[in-house]
Amino acid sequence: MHAAADRLKMEKKGDGSTVTLQALRDVFNTPAWADLKKEASESRITKLISSSVFKSSSGDIDVNTLILFGVLNCPADARHKSQALYPCLQEGGPTKQQFISAGDKDIKQIIQKMMYLTTVDLAKLMAEVDQSTAMDLEDRQEEIDYALEDTIELNYLNPLYGNISKMSYEEWINASEKAENINLVWYDPQAVRMLTLHRAGITANDGVGADKADFDAFTELCTLHKINLTNEEVE
Repeated sequence: MHAAADRLKMEKKGDGSTVTLQALRDVFNTPAWADLKKEASESRITKLISSSVFKSSSGDIDVNTLILFGVLNCPADARHKSQALYPCLQEGGPTKQQFISAGDKDIKQIIQKMMYLTTVDLAKLMAEVDQSTAMDLEDRQEEIDYALEDTIELNYLNPLYGNISKMSYEEWINASEKAENINLVWYDPQAVRMLTLHRAGITANDGVGADKADFDAFTELCTLHKINLTNEEVE
């Protein structure tokens, strides 16, 4: 994905943060991506990628959003997902930025987008691609935004960094791979969704496409792997 964006940047057709559908077609030209060459009316993958959810302010496809969607939904292991996530958090990746601090400004933006991609943006995708209204989250974005700071602090920064303020790329990769209260949450779309709903005070009774069984299963996962659902830091 970044390769396609970098190619456009070199050709002076983009800034490296966005990519066109045609550039993706040029880069992903294997038989596995054959449907990408079809129009949206004939191809679900083209329709998905063409969704407003992935659009930047310029109208092109936002690279980080597409990568985050892949990190959440692809079947890769925690290490490979961490390697894909790092350049979203640190522009240019480890070749340009070998360290990442707990106070990095991009962490909030990226975590917020991951929360959206499993809730409000997912609802938009389902409506645009499948004409589904199974998730009623249209009026819940403010509650999700209100929960953002606590979610980042208690469920990302604290369990990943602890008392450390900065990590090298390899330290961050190893910590992300090792910490179950990180990778069992942030690399699984259902877990991110349930954490977001929990932190936002949204319940099974609110008609958001998650029932009591979903909430119970998530609570059990959190208990088993020491994922913090309280409003305080835990050791």
